[in-house]
Amino acid sequence: MLERNSVARPAVSGEWAYGLRPKDYGRAIIINAESDAPTKDWALDRECLLDLKGVGVPPGYRSKHALHQSGTLRLDEAVYEAIIAAYIGKIAACRALDFQANQPLAILDTGYRTRALTAAQGNTLTPAAILVRQFCEREKLDLPHIDDTDHIKLVLSVELDLISIGLTTLTFMNYTLKRLSETIILSDVMGGLRKHLRGKSRGYEFLCALLGTAHKRQFAYPNVQTGMAPGQSKPVLIDLGGIDIARKLPDAWILRAHGCDYQIARLDSTILRHAADAAKDLRESLCRAVSDAAAHQRLNLERIGRGINPNWGSGIEIISVAISKSYEIFGRAALGQIEDVAQQMFDSAIRHL
Repeated sequence: MLERNSVARPAVSGEWAYGLRPKDYGRAIIINAESDAPTKDWALDRECLLDLKGVGVPPGYRSKHALHQSGTLRLDEAVYEAIIAAYIGKIAACRALDFQANQPLAILDTGYRTRALTAAQGNTLTPAAILVRQFCEREKLDLPHIDDTDHIKLVLSVELDLISIGLTTLTFMNYTLKRLSETIILSDVMGGLRKHLRGKSRGYEFLCALLGTAHKRQFAYPNVQTGMAPGQSKPVLIDLGGIDIARKLPDAWILRAHGCDYQIARLDSTILRHAADAAKDLRESLCRAVSDAAAHQRLNLERIGRGINPNWGSGIEIISVAISKSYEIFGRAALGQIEDVAQQMFDSAIRHL
């Protein structure tokens, strides 16, 4: 990450520390806050371990502007995760959720700026940060490639819990099936294209059943990522940056499981309709609370939001950008503003729970 590149201009320091980066980690590493010993000497079940997000790309990779390939974490991304964690923490205190959120411990100023995902602003650089979280043992999976049926049940359970408090992980993740001919079906999982041939591809008939008479169908699948923290009995929801305010709910979620087979997890439409109805007023009140907080910033949030990421449409994401911007302009600490926004969300939500 210290190499000169087009994504960021990191400050170079002569200090260093041991870090552990599992193979499935991207821009995060694990550090030991109480030991300077090499990672091979760590007692993972006893040491004080922290998860740091935004520390650069893995060895052998170069920083890119593409999503999840920059190695950096924008300040507004870190603030957004902190807002979501604070809100879920407040809700969990009065409602029996089957999971808990991984509460950020700190947002660190890296001292440099990043150009990641700011193409709409040309060469504008935005503050980069490091998010410090509690270490959690993550599930060995790559959504939506899940082999464990019990974990599929956990994913859907957490998603329904999130919907009940006005949130969802159904954001940009999608799965598309398209019939190219009478014997060929094309699947597209987040840009990963694959052809399935009748009589040759495993699961072809199941894909036919999913398509039905349609030429093309798109499914959503939840981006629920859980882990287990030391001394905790409930699963911990991690990577909160993928959570959004719940809006449109599909009638089915699809998960890729067991290698080449495809398993659909369909819930009764009545249950989903009731969940959507119950969350409707809540979602609207959350949006109002966020809009009020945004107005308080006295900034043109829509302009800022589009400048950072043209695809953003959620008020809570835009307010996180506003907090980042106000921190940058006025030098104010973001912690009080994070707490204020989370409290406004909670005050609005609690009236509908």
